[in-house]
Amino acid sequence: MANTSGKHKPPSRIRYEKTHPTVSVRVDETTYRQLKDLKQRSGISMVEILLVGLGKLAPMAGAAFYEGQMRGLSDAYAVSCPTCQDDIIDLAPDPSSKPDPPID
Repeated sequence: MANTSGKHKPPSRIRYEKTHPTVSVRVDETTYRQLKDLKQRSGISMVEILLVGLGKLAPMAGAAFYEGQMRGLSDAYAVSCPTCQDDIIDLAPDPSSKPDPPID
């Protein structure tokens, strides 16, 4: 891979950049000031702030996915296919929705 910028990068720097990709985000000025203040007061890095956020939000996202999945499965029931007699999972219709047209 040729370096077109004119600056030489040592192989160790190239390896480091491959294994540590850059993450860049845009935030409003208030959030930026809060992040800078937190970083300065606590002495922790932006990476550590990001990791704390991941630790707090990842379980919530996992729980929300699981809850949604369980709600969906609670609306499902087993039926037999009228054509081939195989067991299939069907969803209970939403009482507030219009019925699906019959399939010919």
